[in-house]
Amino acid sequence: MKKNGILHRISTAVLAGAMLLSLASCGASSSQTASSAAGKVTGTGSAKGIEGDVVVEVTADADTIYSIVVTEQNETQGIGSVACEQLPDAMVAANSYNVDGIAGATVTSDALKEAVKAALENAGLDASAFAVAKAADTTVEKTAETLDCDVVVVGAGGAGLTAAAQAAENGAKVIVVEKMPTVGGNSLKATGGMNAADTQYQADLGITDSGVQEFIEDTINGGHGINDRSLVTVMAEQSSDAIDWLTSIGARCPRWQPPAAPPTSICMSRGRQRRGQLSGGKAERSGRKAGRADPAEHQGHRDPDQRRRCLRHQGREHRARLHHQRQRA
Repeated sequence: MKKNGILHRISTAVLAGAMLLSLASCGASSSQTASSAAGKVTGTGSAKGIEGDVVVEVTADADTIYSIVVTEQNETQGIGSVACEQLPDAMVAANSYNVDGIAGATVTSDALKEAVKAALENAGLDASAFAVAKAADTTVEKTAETLDCDVVVVGAGGAGLTAAAQAAENGAKVIVVEKMPTVGGNSLKATGGMNAADTQYQADLGITDSGVQEFIEDTINGGHGINDRSLVTVMAEQSSDAIDWLTSIGARCPRWQPPAAPPTSICMSRGRQRRGQLSGGKAERSGRKAGRADPAEHQGHRDPDQRRRCLRHQGREHRARLHHQRQRA
């Protein structure tokens, strides 16, 4: 009995020691985790913008955001790119990803916020700790100021800047007022080129088949015949002067360069060959409409970009045929 009592006390002591070691181990683990969270860590996050993913790299600890760097973005120049330039510093200053976005660049602003939040989480930090922006330390004082001018232009879009530049050329003192953080207005979102006829650029390239009259008719056709012909005529006749003026004030007008080889030459020749095979209506069309682009016909193009261009060209031809058919009907 005495021996059993001794063994019982020994086993109890061993269990107690094991429990103490276990608690000590847990305490060390927790301390190590807290220490790791308290030190600076760097994480990467991304979110969908207008033109693809916006990728950021964030350095922070459990309490403070130290730096935010946009490492990858393809946002619209002058709109989304402004958000990528300005918001990271604003987020660091506010110690929060939840700051006011850039007016006119909402999608990019939201993408940056989501990317920074994701980077914090990927770094092992609690992103909710940075959900509320800290109050600004100072209040910006606004002071009234009187400016003298001859002309005030409200809005720094394409039309406003044109008016301001022309007024300045005429000797006026001009002030341009713009509510957005960038200039350009809706013109920044315009895609494609500026249409013009009989320009010096065309003359330099030897292009003679697209004059003012062709410009007028093409515009009328594009407007399904409901255009005001007199206004279209003024636009076409003055288009060359507009290009000359833009060039004179230093606006960049990149010249169009003709491709070395027409990208649609192969698919057009195949299209003619296919239409010849279908002549007489005896060939099996496999449910396809005559003249429609057949992706299988373009598989011979080794260059995927060329194949896509050919398919787009065939699609445009088909839409044009349908348009003329509806007009005849």
